[in-house]
Amino acid sequence: MTTKAEFLQQHPLFKDLTEDHIAILAQITDEVQFENEAMVVYQGDVADCLYIVKSGRLYAETRQNDIQNNSYVTDSVDYLAGDYFVDDWLFEPNIQPANVKAKSHQGHPATVLMIKGTNFVRFLLQHPDALPLLATEEEEVEGETVVVGGLSRSAFAEAQKLFAKAKKK
Repeated sequence: MTTKAEFLQQHPLFKDLTEDHIAILAQITDEVQFENEAMVVYQGDVADCLYIVKSGRLYAETRQNDIQNNSYVTDSVDYLAGDYFVDDWLFEPNIQPANVKAKSHQGHPATVLMIKGTNFVRFLLQHPDALPLLATEEEEVEGETVVVGGLSRSAFAEAQKLFAKAKKK
């Protein structure tokens, strides 16, 4: 099994960071195991972390109530090893749009890496040389532009705003 640092170094989000950056990032990253059907997050909770699936599978479902207050699923997503949600939350907390629970495979728990937004912002402010290494890398795949490395466009824009505000102070 890979260490947090090894996994982070290989992940597309962080692949361009230096070994020193990765070592520090690993220190502020929590690694949590969730047994089958365990709730990772609840719809409506504060969303202020980046979640990366290290192993196993997560299942997210967005639920809505009808007039009689019955709940039904309006959207669902599977997250597999390497998948993540949502890097924008590192900079701009939001509301969890879905219930997310672990789905174990052959009795193995799902392992999730969680990076708290406040810790990540502190990391960037203490290591400003890391920001350019997190720039969005995109490619055309089947006629669609997809992020293949670094932060999403919106998350990178938020990170740049953070630095602009810090320089003004």
